[in-house]
Amino acid sequence: MVVSQTIPQATDPSHLFDGRHALIVGASGGIGRAVARALAGAGARLTLHGRDPARLARALADDPERDLPDQSLRPESHTGSSVDPPAAQGVSQPVETVICDLPFDAVLDEGRGEAGDSAAPSDASQRLQNVVDVMLKGGVPDILVVGYGPFLERSLLDTTAAQWRALFEANVMLPVMLAQRCLPVMQQRGFGRVLVFGGTGTDRIAGFRTVAAYSAVKTALMSWVKSAAREVGSAGQHANLAVNAICPGYVATEYLSRETRERYARRIPGGRLATPQQVATAALALLDPGSTLMNGVILPLDGGTRS
Repeated sequence: MVVSQTIPQATDPSHLFDGRHALIVGASGGIGRAVARALAGAGARLTLHGRDPARLARALADDPERDLPDQSLRPESHTGSSVDPPAAQGVSQPVETVICDLPFDAVLDEGRGEAGDSAAPSDASQRLQNVVDVMLKGGVPDILVVGYGPFLERSLLDTTAAQWRALFEANVMLPVMLAQRCLPVMQQRGFGRVLVFGGTGTDRIAGFRTVAAYSAVKTALMSWVKSAAREVGSAGQHANLAVNAICPGYVATEYLSRETRERYARRIPGGRLATPQQVATAALALLDPGSTLMNGVILPLDGGTRS
């Protein structure tokens, strides 16, 4: 279903995205919420996707770190107004929300295994198409950001066929099918931005021990970014189209337990996880209508973790 919400007026709004409509898939938390807040603060009209109506309704109004499992784990904030994305608080404009359950998450829940998915490939294709139809019910946006991308930490030999399929459908087929619907309309308009997210180190082919399946499908998505960028780049000299990706490192979101956050921190030079707001800063640079040469960019944003 599609509902509407309104958020208050900003004290010092930026107008970078005035007149642009952005769809953020996976906007109720984590990086997706940070990008939504940054776009709202920069003047974009938003359609936000999420599964939980209550969380989605407060995505642009609440403290973005409110849902951290332990407030003592709040990341140290970076300072400097020149690099911080615009704040969402106080922007007065309608925000559409799309409440839609996605069919992949149950399969990836720990312990579900093969029993979690009995859909035939043809059923899975129709299932994905139905999700895309719901998300685009409000029309094709000018900016498509797919922040949703379920993660699975499991060894290669312990990953079931059902989990492989769910990871591929969620992390590759969903963004690809959304873009397949959006890019032709964006080409007709002469403007469009598509931004997707990879995983740590998936900007290149590499081996992984505990996240092999997840990293494999994210690497496949990065290959698609390069191909899609070449195609939209040939749309003509007057077209302003771009397909880009960010590969974040370890990011402190509410989805990580205390133990997981501490374990990840030990792997990072300096021992500090990134914030979703830092990722949103990079996202705005890639989505900027003036960034006409940033097409086919796969941006590692890991502080040198995988250097």
